[in-house]
Amino acid sequence: MKKKGTNLVRGRFLYWKSCQVQIVKTNDTVSGLFLVSWLKLTAVRTYSKQLFIALKHLKDCSILHCDIKPDNILVNGSKNLLKLCDFGSALPAGINDITPILVSRFYRAPEIILGLPYDHSLDMWSVGCCLYELYTGKILFPGGTNNGMLWLHMQLKGPFPKKMLRKGAFTTQHFDQDLNFHATDENLMKKKAVNKLCMNVKPSGVGPKISSLPGEDQKMLSRFKDLLEKMFVLDPQERLTVSQALSHPFITGK
Repeated sequence: MKKKGTNLVRGRFLYWKSCQVQIVKTNDTVSGLFLVSWLKLTAVRTYSKQLFIALKHLKDCSILHCDIKPDNILVNGSKNLLKLCDFGSALPAGINDITPILVSRFYRAPEIILGLPYDHSLDMWSVGCCLYELYTGKILFPGGTNNGMLWLHMQLKGPFPKKMLRKGAFTTQHFDQDLNFHATDENLMKKKAVNKLCMNVKPSGVGPKISSLPGEDQKMLSRFKDLLEKMFVLDPQERLTVSQALSHPFITGK
């Protein structure tokens, strides 16, 4: 899967936990260890562009990565080159089996959880989660279950389009016949699930979750927030595409 200039590799390993990035040396091209509490937007922009280039080549090859997360992103010793690795979950684009557990949970797009057909948009969602985490040092959707993930998605972006819910193979696991969401909490004392009807969701949007760091260019920060908002559109058909991402003002600086 290795191809020069594509920001794609195979057979490397990166461990990235919260504010710690540890690069484990598996050959002479990847080495080092560094700690960060946050990265400046200029660095995030550089890494963002490289991830989008990787997504473009995956799309050109009709491949879905299906497990983009910090663990599967490599940075070289000079910290100026990023590559995507671990294609163990990769699938050919097209008609694939519907499963609610594809992609690591925190980076799992809503269409996977709802049981909808999926395409390259699922990888775009995952990259958005990684970029948010790269800048803030925090996981955006730390849901303990798929049900919890959907609730976090709605708290950020509002109710799901009804057309999505009507087509989802697993919609009834989370929504009633009127398409109202039921949050499920595990009651450890009673050892059973407790359902709670959740209505009138007021989305926060991405912007309020991202604080301005000292010395950051506010125009660039605003563009970064706009990029993430478009990457987290709930409807995969309306989500930012790879070509749109590469031409976004945050990436181009124009």
